[in-house]
Amino acid sequence: RMWNAMRKAKDEAKKPNWPNVLKLTLQAQAAFRDWYDRTELPAGVKVDPDSDITILYANNTIYGELTKGGWTRWEDWKLRYTTDEDKSKNNAELKVTIYNGDYFVHGYQNVDFGGGRGWENQFKSSTKVAGSGCWFTFGRAHWTPNNKPPVFIPAADPAKPSQPVMRKFHIKYNYEPSRRLRFYQYDPIHHDVAIYSIH
Repeated sequence: RMWNAMRKAKDEAKKPNWPNVLKLTLQAQAAFRDWYDRTELPAGVKVDPDSDITILYANNTIYGELTKGGWTRWEDWKLRYTTDEDKSKNNAELKVTIYNGDYFVHGYQNVDFGGGRGWENQFKSSTKVAGSGCWFTFGRAHWTPNNKPPVFIPAADPAKPSQPVMRKFHIKYNYEPSRRLRFYQYDPIHHDVAIYSIH
């Protein structure tokens, strides 16, 4: 949207048609703001009120927004249990809605990176020994998929550009969350650009 608007504005400036240049420039700026903050859905995409998080794949990028607000913290899953009774209550269920607006297939994988078993600082803090600056280590189990196999979302139909494909599913967590990284969400097919983690 941003580059299309800027190209059209350039063409309009050659005519010159300054009112159209201004209108297209404002459209490009709005598209830039959507692209700049991926913790909110772009303009025109609504959060699903029946889900905890709504995700949109568009322009080979992942955008996400939590239904209850906030940047990247899902507060419904935070119990640090100390007894078996607490453990039995810790069954948070994540409800996910995903839209694919791209004209190719996307995948969705939800992963616990190590600390989800309470081992996030098992060995040492690397900042105290002149390390790279991370506050955690991955511990024994460096990653565990929370959904197996990954969910695949079909490509959108180019004949219907304003109708992305939608998928809904639930993930039940039956263990205590990491204090640092609760779950790491990404597209296993296009991992280089599509990441949206929840802390």
